[in-house]
Amino acid sequence: MAYQATAKTAAKKAQKYEKIISVTKKQIAQAGFSSVSMANIAAQAEVATGTLYRYFSSKQALCTEVFCKYTDIELTLVEKLLNAKNVSPAQKLTTAIEVFAKRAMQSRHLAWSLIVEPLDPGLEAQRIKYRQAYCDIYSKLIDEGIKVQQFRPQLSSVSAAAIVGALAESLIGPLSILSSQPTEKMQEQKVNQAQVISNIVTFCLQALGYQQQH
Repeated sequence: MAYQATAKTAAKKAQKYEKIISVTKKQIAQAGFSSVSMANIAAQAEVATGTLYRYFSSKQALCTEVFCKYTDIELTLVEKLLNAKNVSPAQKLTTAIEVFAKRAMQSRHLAWSLIVEPLDPGLEAQRIKYRQAYCDIYSKLIDEGIKVQQFRPQLSSVSAAAIVGALAESLIGPLSILSSQPTEKMQEQKVNQAQVISNIVTFCLQALGYQQQH
């Protein structure tokens, strides 16, 4: 009986945790990290503010958890794509950029907050850490491309940082477009998104000195 009670308590705590994370993500996706307040999140999660503080000691702790949780998802996906077997380095890069950009544009407000929104020093430190993680996996890909002579010889760590920076900067404009555009403009927007992604891919491949193999 004691075990069952403990298991039920743990399950309830896990459910509350997931709900807190979910409503915080929704709040950030709607209005950014700056809009988060502990009282508001507690109300949305239907828990007492004091209960929320038992899960997260501060707003920064809560925002950091959400930031890391959802950035980890994107980083893991990119890493999986770049580690794919029997795929050329250039195609890996193309697929990773396309998937990352499409997912960002599908969740524009959340992506804006994760990639661009001005953050407090603690969250900005997390952003820098994750940017370096992206650089590390892109650097390995560039080394792979150099080895098979798809990319020109270069300092892969520097080129990887440039690719990560270019990807983030090139998405600032598309991500800042309000999602409440009139319905008749949505098809045009989709075309523009495809053009943006295609241009980013072309730029990155050219920057690496891509040589198409025959």
